[in-house]
Amino acid sequence: MAGIKASVFVLMPFKDAFLQEMYENGIEKACNNANAFCRRLDKELIHGRMTDEIYNQIDRADILIADVTGLNPNVFYEIGFAHGIGKNVILIKRSSDTHDFPFDTHDFQHIIYTDANHLKEELTRRVSRFSEKPEFNEWNSAFHKKRRQRYLPKLYDGFTEASISMEREIKPLLSKEQLVNIKLLGMALHKSFPLVAGLIEDNYLGKWKSPLLTLDLAAIRKEWIIEKGDLIHKDWMDRLDMFEEHLAKFKKKAEGQVELNLYRFHHMPYLHGMLVNEQHLFLGSCSWDRHNKLTVGGNPYEKYSGDIMVGDRKIEQFSRWFNYCVKEHKYYSENVK
Repeated sequence: MAGIKASVFVLMPFKDAFLQEMYENGIEKACNNANAFCRRLDKELIHGRMTDEIYNQIDRADILIADVTGLNPNVFYEIGFAHGIGKNVILIKRSSDTHDFPFDTHDFQHIIYTDANHLKEELTRRVSRFSEKPEFNEWNSAFHKKRRQRYLPKLYDGFTEASISMEREIKPLLSKEQLVNIKLLGMALHKSFPLVAGLIEDNYLGKWKSPLLTLDLAAIRKEWIIEKGDLIHKDWMDRLDMFEEHLAKFKKKAEGQVELNLYRFHHMPYLHGMLVNEQHLFLGSCSWDRHNKLTVGGNPYEKYSGDIMVGDRKIEQFSRWFNYCVKEHKYYSENVK
């Protein structure tokens, strides 16, 4: 953090006179010595719930210090929250405090201080270490490594690589008697639709008495490509023709067995991809290459599953774009000849 002051957030009881002195003459001075900015919530003007602001400050802080003298339950609750989101905490305790360390924290290193000067010296060293190497404030336990990885999307170089995982996601669903919904959004669907159609033909058609599968497709209108003229390479019209030819053959085979909905939109589909049962998303994007040619399937793909951190937000984002394409389709169907 060279040139930037580290942010230190302090967890401690607010009304203890002795601890107040330790804060002013020990913690605060140590942070100043280490070129860090020190904060304590009772010194701030808070709008809204105090606990929400505590969560925010813990999450934002570069360095956390917690005084566990007296085993204050609020302080331990805040330490637990910090540990839960993967933050290390510098634990400090007055030497005259006779309380035993709680089981869950007894094996953590503590600064056992005698007075404010002692605390200042020890904390200056520790805070400086964290400031110089901020990676020390991230808790790299096996649990937290797994937790972080859980919210990282799986990456693929392009559609071809992603298609293997798409097949693994879809095939088992089609082999069981259950409701399945697959949404495909893209420029021409000339790669994703044949993949899905082939899986449906091999694993679903002719197996069940009533339709269980809904296939929602959103592709570009030909009129949009025509309007753009030389901006859009003529290959895209050929790809649309390829998709429509494949779709016509599939409709005959799947008639009465698959609920098929096709929507044609009239804009650049920056986001595109496949959403399976509103839970598993393969997300790609459009971009322009150095030859000013639109690229889609050759761009990286990301796979998200529903979770409270990232996946749900990405799935909601994709779903809203898909719903916008549906509305745009209805608009052009009703208002444009």
